[in-house]
Amino acid sequence: MSRLRVLGVLGSVVLLSGCAAGVGDLQTVSKADRRLAPTFFQSAAATGETRTEIVGNPFQVPKETLDQIVLDAMQRASVSPRTRFTTQPAGNVPKGLRIAVVLDPPTSFNADAYCRDGADVTASDSGRGRLRSHTVFCAGERSVSEVYATITRPASPDTPAFRSMIRKSVFLLIPSRQRSDPR
Repeated sequence: MSRLRVLGVLGSVVLLSGCAAGVGDLQTVSKADRRLAPTFFQSAAATGETRTEIVGNPFQVPKETLDQIVLDAMQRASVSPRTRFTTQPAGNVPKGLRIAVVLDPPTSFNADAYCRDGADVTASDSGRGRLRSHTVFCAGERSVSEVYATITRPASPDTPAFRSMIRKSVFLLIPSRQRSDPR
């Protein structure tokens, strides 16, 4: 068998194994202000920490456990500068600059309204077997970047598909000088 054919077969096996693990069904839609989002992210990350809000808990795990899984998946998924995403920043982090990961948002979710009014979001299970997330980068009272993502609903947040959805969302959130895709 030729090398090219072997590589093709191996590539197909890898692709199919990714789909079987649930990673392959990730769907995303992103919208960003390509001028402002990178600038605001530089400011948000300047202290080494970025304020992060995690809203909703569609799993049967304690909220603290879910928050830690989401935060762990977010680390090192963004473009430079490096930052530590945290729900409890220790330093002098700019208050108006924050990232929110909203799990199973209502279909009427509006990123600008969220940035303006805060975490008063009622989760919705209208995803028809899919887990949805809406990741928003707020600069004051407006969204400068947002990513909507969906995957087949996993039984637990501790799955490759869920972690991949969070990583990909953070990667797409900041559009500047993106490096290789963090699957």
